[in-house]
Amino acid sequence: MIKLLRYLILILVYLALTGSFQCTYAQKNVESEWVKHVIANQINQDHGHSVNKGDFNGDGRIDISIAWGQRDGGKSTDGIWWYECPSNPTDSWTKHRITHPNNLVLWSMAHAVGDIDNDGDLDVIALGFDRGDVQLAVNPLKNGGDVNQPWPTFKIWANSSRKRDGERCEIIDIDGDGYKDFVFPRGLDPQSAFILFNPNGNPAGNWTQKELGGIAGSDAHDIYVTDIDNDGDPDVISASGDGMIRGAIYWFEHPNGNPRNGSWTRHRVDSENWNYGGLNIEDIDGDGYKDILCNHAHHTPGACGYPDSPSVLWFKNPKGSGRWTEYGIGKQAYPHAASLIDVDGDGVNELWVPDASNKPGDCNYGQYSGGLVYFKRGADPTQPWEKYRVAKAPAVGRQGAVYDIDRDGDLDIAISSDHDGNHNISLVWWENMYQSRPGPR
Repeated sequence: MIKLLRYLILILVYLALTGSFQCTYAQKNVESEWVKHVIANQINQDHGHSVNKGDFNGDGRIDISIAWGQRDGGKSTDGIWWYECPSNPTDSWTKHRITHPNNLVLWSMAHAVGDIDNDGDLDVIALGFDRGDVQLAVNPLKNGGDVNQPWPTFKIWANSSRKRDGERCEIIDIDGDGYKDFVFPRGLDPQSAFILFNPNGNPAGNWTQKELGGIAGSDAHDIYVTDIDNDGDPDVISASGDGMIRGAIYWFEHPNGNPRNGSWTRHRVDSENWNYGGLNIEDIDGDGYKDILCNHAHHTPGACGYPDSPSVLWFKNPKGSGRWTEYGIGKQAYPHAASLIDVDGDGVNELWVPDASNKPGDCNYGQYSGGLVYFKRGADPTQPWEKYRVAKAPAVGRQGAVYDIDRDGDLDIAISSDHDGNHNISLVWWENMYQSRPGPR
C-alpha cells in the first residue's frame, strides 16, 4: 500500500511538473433557470447589434432601445427605436421610432442614452457604421412634444473618411462643465478615439471635436470611460482590432484640468495583438483598482485555425502604472460583446458572454457554436471561472441591457440577435429564475 501511495504521489508530481495537470474550464447547464420572453420577433432586418435602456416616456418603467439596420439601408425599420415596457413585461411591448426618418442612422452598432440638454429626460446619440456620422435624437418629453413620434434628430458629427464600427460609446461629462459629452471610437485607417464636447446643451450647436489618439485595427469596437488610475478624473479605455490580429487595448490618461486642449497620454494594456471587444470594467480582485475585462472578439477556440485557448479574459490593473497581467476566464465562440450581471444576488457580478455569430458555417463568425453563457468567478479570480449555459446555439446576441425588467428583485437581461440567414432577427429579454430554483444554491 505504501509503495502504491508513493507511486501515485510521483505521478501527481510528474503531471504538475510537465503541465499535464491543468485547471479545466468547467461548464454547467442552467437553461431551466432562465425564461425567454420575446419583445419583437422576425424583423425584416440583418442586425440589431445595439441595445440600451431608459425610461423614455417618464412613466416609471424602464424601456428598451435598439438599433435596427442593415449595411445597405433602405428598409422602413432602419434606425433607433424604443420599445415601451408594459405594466406586465411579459405582455406586448409597443414600438416607437426615435431617430427621424429624414435623418436616418444606417447600420448603427452603438448608441448611448443620456440627458444632453439638461431638461430632465433621456436623449439618444447613435453612431452610423459606413457613413461616418453621429446623430443626436432629442427627447421631446419635457418640451411638451410627443415622445411616441420620431424625435428631432441632429447630425452632430460627420466625416466620411473616419468611419466604420464603434460598438460601445458613452454619454458622460468629461470636462466637468455640467453638460454631458459624447465619447466614441472610429475604425479604418487611421483609427482613433474621439470626444465631442457638448455646446452648453444646445443640440444644434457646435460640438467641438477632440481626437485622443490612435487605436488598433479597422474594427474600432468599444470605448469605456472610467477613472482607471484612481486620480479622480475620467480616463478613456479602448478595445479594437482587425480580423484576428492587429488589435490592442489602450487607456488614455485624462490630462488633469485640461481635457479639451491637453494631451491624453496613451498606455498599452495587452501584449498579444488580438482583435479585442466586449469591454467591461470592474475591480475583480478587490485591491481598490479597476481591472479590465475584455474578449478576443473574433476568436472561436479550437475551430477554424483558432488556438484552443481562453477567449474571455481579464487584465489586472498594475495600480496605475506598469505591466497589466492577463488571466483567462474561459472559452466562448466569437465573444464580441459581454455584460456584467449579478445573477444570483450575492453582490458579485457574473460575466454574460453571448456567441455573437451571425453566419452559420462561416469560421469568421463562430458557426453558432457558443450559445448564451455566463461565467462565475471563484474565490481566486485568477483561476478559470465556471461556465454556465443559459441557452444553446443559435440563441445568439450582442450588447445586452441589464436591469430588473420584471421588478421581482433580481437582474434580468434584454438582448438582440443577428439574422438567422433569412433576414429575421429578434429582441428578447431573459427572465432570471435563479431565486426560484429548488434545492441548495
